Amino acid sequence: MPLANYTTGVQANKTVGEIQGILAGHGARSIMMNYGEDRAIESISFLVDTPYGEMGFRLPVYDY
Repeated sequence: MPLANYTTGVQANKTVGEIQGILAGHGARSIMMNYGEDRAIESISFLVDTPYGEMGFRLPVYDY
């Protein structure tokens, strides 16, 4: 469930860096930032080992 009317003053690059640190700290094997035509981050993709083998995930980034 999304947060209604939530905004932050934190820069996107700082948030992305924190997300990368958390993913790496939890064993992500690969982390990739995906950029759009406007050079803004569109999504973060990463690989993690699971009981079912290595799995990829993609988290979309929304700019409201």
